[in-house]
Amino acid sequence: VTMPVHVSHKGRVAILRMESGPVNALSQELRHAIADSIQKVQVQDNVGAIVLTGARSMFSAGADIQEFAGHDASNPPMLPTVCEIIEECPKPVVAAIQGTALGGGLEIALACDHRVASKDAKLGLPEVRIGLIPGSGGTQRL
Repeated sequence: VTMPVHVSHKGRVAILRMESGPVNALSQELRHAIADSIQKVQVQDNVGAIVLTGARSMFSAGADIQEFAGHDASNPPMLPTVCEIIEECPKPVVAAIQGTALGGGLEIALACDHRVASKDAKLGLPEVRIGLIPGSGGTQRL
């Protein structure tokens, strides 16, 4: 079984790599794994900083729309909670963005202390095109 977040270390930097399907959709499982991983590494003395990135040249395409049919989208932790955990982390968190960071994926990146993006990265809050306001602090953090 592949874990939705793979944790590795390079010196004093903990690297959290999202590995959830082709687009790192923010399923309940991935939301939980991000929150859990941040909470675990932030208390480790050998960690001075955290990098959050995505596998397969994809940061995160946002919400897992398959969850909207059921009730999984409202299962904790909700995305605003995950963003708060990242934002309140006592160690610096850097989003290393490649590919796309859309919707909730961009909101996760915005909750980090710093963001670094590849030159071909695509960032956006596409939900505004259908009249939805980003629900996890995206507009406030911009």
